[in-house]
Amino acid sequence: MKNLARSILFLFLISIFALAFASDLGPEASITSSPSKGSFSTVFTFDASQSVDSRGFGSTLEYRWNFNAGEESWTDWDDDATVTHQYTDDGTKQIEVEVRDADGYTDKAWSQVDVDNELSYETEFTVSPEEGDTETVFEFDIDTTASYGTDLDAFEYRWDFDDDGDFDTDYISSETIDHSYGDNGIYMPVLEVTAPDGTTTEIRGYEYDGALSGGRITVHSSDYPEASAKVWPSSGDENTRFYFSAEDSFNGDDEYRWDFEGDGIFDTDWSSEETADHKYSTPGTYEVILQVRNSDGLTDEARLSITIAEEGAAPDAQIRITSDTHLADKDVGTTATEFKFNASYSSDEEDYSSYLEVRWDYEGDGDFDTTWSTEKTAYHQFLAAGEYEVTLEVRDTAGNVSEASYDIRVVTNTAPYASITVDNDEATSGVEFSFDAGASSDDQYKSTYLEVRWDWEGDGSWDTSFSNDKTEEHYYDSSGTYDVIVQVKDPEGQTDESSVSVTVLSNTTPYAEFSVDPEEGTYSTKFTFDASTSYDGQTDFDDLWFRWDFNYNGNSDITYDTSWNHSDTTTHYYDSDDGTGYFTVRLEVKDEDGEVQEDVKTIYVHWASPYLDELRSRGIIKGYDDGMRPNQDITRAELVKIVVESLDENLYGMTYQGYFSDVSNTSWYWKYLERAYELGIVSGYDDGSFGPDASINRAEAMKIIINGFDIDTGGSHSGGVFDDISASAWYFKYVMTAYEESLVSGYGDGTFGPGNNMTRGEAAKVVWLAM
Repeated sequence: MKNLARSILFLFLISIFALAFASDLGPEASITSSPSKGSFSTVFTFDASQSVDSRGFGSTLEYRWNFNAGEESWTDWDDDATVTHQYTDDGTKQIEVEVRDADGYTDKAWSQVDVDNELSYETEFTVSPEEGDTETVFEFDIDTTASYGTDLDAFEYRWDFDDDGDFDTDYISSETIDHSYGDNGIYMPVLEVTAPDGTTTEIRGYEYDGALSGGRITVHSSDYPEASAKVWPSSGDENTRFYFSAEDSFNGDDEYRWDFEGDGIFDTDWSSEETADHKYSTPGTYEVILQVRNSDGLTDEARLSITIAEEGAAPDAQIRITSDTHLADKDVGTTATEFKFNASYSSDEEDYSSYLEVRWDYEGDGDFDTTWSTEKTAYHQFLAAGEYEVTLEVRDTAGNVSEASYDIRVVTNTAPYASITVDNDEATSGVEFSFDAGASSDDQYKSTYLEVRWDWEGDGSWDTSFSNDKTEEHYYDSSGTYDVIVQVKDPEGQTDESSVSVTVLSNTTPYAEFSVDPEEGTYSTKFTFDASTSYDGQTDFDDLWFRWDFNYNGNSDITYDTSWNHSDTTTHYYDSDDGTGYFTVRLEVKDEDGEVQEDVKTIYVHWASPYLDELRSRGIIKGYDDGMRPNQDITRAELVKIVVESLDENLYGMTYQGYFSDVSNTSWYWKYLERAYELGIVSGYDDGSFGPDASINRAEAMKIIINGFDIDTGGSHSGGVFDDISASAWYFKYVMTAYEESLVSGYGDGTFGPGNNMTRGEAAKVVWLAM
């Protein structure tokens, strides 16, 4: 029974050791997300290319993804380490990647992005060119889009061109920057964006193939292949199997061979296989040679050194630092700043990073301020200004220790510098002044995070509370001179003040003036009134008020046709309700203080407007683009058309007869003239012509109208009505018939003017009365 128990215990311990060994041989997953926040239109890029198998290589891994852990399903396994994804709902998304090595071992890593379809901005950047050599100047170009009202000039950017965790620039406002790389390699550029509201986001990689990020830059030197070798682990003993990889070498058609001892004798033949492994039997330091050959027979070499010893390799210590994002430089803080120190990027070739222990010496004085712990982040506030070398020690499970340090500077906070400007140092009461403290600055903190408050009267009593908004508008009710004070406060409470004087003037009345076009018209005329030459000495033109009275009848007339509005132009049509004749138009202009001034103009509505309007409404006349032109002479063809249209004659199906020598079948009026001829209304001249485009005199017009409406001209007609009409004149009976039918009344001087040309307005009146 005891032997059975011992056997079970032995098998249990063996399984435990096997699981522990398997976990040590498994891959290590890594994931980055870019950008860190976005909207529904954002194409997020997720990158697991820094994942490695147990030997530190990535070329043997497969990946699958869950873009919202716990809410969505996994993708299929794939060998692509980089993917893109878009979201259709808001929220914080947990992204999970699972990596699997060639032996079937797996590991997972997580990342997080924030999705907000109301996000006020979105940033991406491009790189040109995307591939080059160590002499190439790469141009980085940022494109930030933001919602309406967001100040694009207030965005700040800083760059980490090689993703080493150290930013290569301070915060800058420029959207373009150039950079050259000194060494061959593949680089992931990283952009950090700080928005005007203080939020930050990180963009990893440039825009490519529709994705907002993820693109890497390739830097090489020539057409020769570029050899690059790496090994895992970098040191070990004679029991250690070393794994070598050439996967970072350039040219896709390379062949490789290895000299593991550096003795000039290659231990492998040429092969397209990127990886190899080897064990050393004797301790010592070896120079491993990788030789790479491309399809043209050109070669390159890479060398690396490994040490075979009795103990394992020390870990790689890495420090990253985060300070108050309100500060202008992350490496500089004040005595109030709490720095965050991060050692989570430290690694070890034998241990997982979670097993590594760290401790911190904040002053670099050799006395460590923390004990050993697996917690990789620490926080510290320096109470005295000075230069500090923060030291990190990292220890692996075998007791191997490595060290890294980071220099920071702590300064004593100083007060900000207050600045104030005003758009206009003079205005009247009720008119707003625009004040701007945006040029205020601070030696430690970004100006975005400075707060301001205002004292409008300079009486020592603050009229507003502190706010990040650096602009304000204010108006005064009373005239006088006012000292406006702005107080600027930094995040630590230090303040500074600045002032500016403004003068509030007594108000004056505005100047009212307008023009009208045209000054004469009919009921179909659109009269346009323009008051754009009005002005006021204190009120901006856009803030003036206007109203109109289109039929002003004197001081007792207090009615208006429009209400007060800011439009300086208007239009108006007169109609039969208004009548005809001269109309006085009144404009009133009012400023912001209620002061009013007026201007008047006179326009004329033609006496023939009612007749022209009736004929137009019946479709007998149409007029011109600019109106009916009542004072324009009417032609012989136009008058015949009006008469024939008034008779409601059907002209459909007519055949051209050619009654008149100067009227062709291409003329617009041929049907009207030929129907009038057939009806006996007109006969033309003795030479067979009609003269359609010639003006027609009043006597001729009477004959056409009387004949057209078949009005009887017989009977006796009394003479002496018109001084210029004799009974012997050929047109006597037509003129007198028109008079007796109340179609005409002649001029005020007792004449008729038979030889005067008839106008369109006169013709409209006679035709309408004849109808």
